[in-house]
Amino acid sequence: MIPRIGKEFNDISKTPIPNVTVTLPDKSSMAVWHCIIDGPVGTPYAGGKFVLQLDFSDNYPFKSPKIKFLTKIYHPNIRQENGEICDQLIKDQWKPTMTARSVVNTLVKLIENPDLESPIEQEIAKELKENKKAYKAKAAEYTKKYAAGK
Repeated sequence: MIPRIGKEFNDISKTPIPNVTVTLPDKSSMAVWHCIIDGPVGTPYAGGKFVLQLDFSDNYPFKSPKIKFLTKIYHPNIRQENGEICDQLIKDQWKPTMTARSVVNTLVKLIENPDLESPIEQEIAKELKENKKAYKAKAAEYTKKYAAGK
């Protein structure tokens, strides 16, 4: 695990993903990464910086990394109380040939385009479907409150 994850970290460091910063919260371990994703322009998340934790310690690459948002976000695919994402988005589709870069790219796309087919927060998904304006206002409010200036 360590040689592969080290190589993947170096790859992302040398060729960064646009609007994403990847760091090691504990410099002595490659097993846990923090990703800071800039809220995409044109979304209610614009102007925010969303910190996620990727934990590769559980048999990576044979199992997907454990992912959670450390920054509170109003989103139908991210659990409000603990920042977990919907399993179907990464874990259920995981193959050992997938990389950390593909995971991070998936998370960036998820912020831009919520997946209403597999919401983890049913009420937020319902609001997005039925009252997009209210959803965007609430998501922008959360962004300003929890993710601005981080």
